[in-house]
Amino acid sequence: CLEAGTHHVDVSGEPQFLEGMQLKYHEKAKEKGVYLISACGFDSIPADMGTVFLEQQFGEGAVNSVESYISTKVTGRRELGGIHYGTWASAVHAIANMREVGQIRRELFRTKLPEVEPKLKERPALH
Repeated sequence: CLEAGTHHVDVSGEPQFLEGMQLKYHEKAKEKGVYLISACGFDSIPADMGTVFLEQQFGEGAVNSVESYISTKVTGRRELGGIHYGTWASAVHAIANMREVGQIRRELFRTKLPEVEPKLKERPALH
């Protein structure tokens, strides 16, 4: 896509792939005026759109933190369990490559973001 000068939209959500592509192609995409958009799947769009809506409705202040929650309801047959194979494979791959993701992030995000107040309490994914 980049070589042809066309935009690219991807539904993947794997941090190693997404951030690796950002590290590798960001500058070249900027030079060509090409958008390479990742994480446009189910788990990304609602959170992003909700945050944009919140910022638009917030007024003069600045939104510094957002907590989001998801619930699911499974109906019908559950012979294969409650998690999709692709989701499971992505989770296993992410855990196996955590060290590489850390290296990519240190290279991508060399400048730390400023601290915000009030700081949200960190919680485990399932709480």
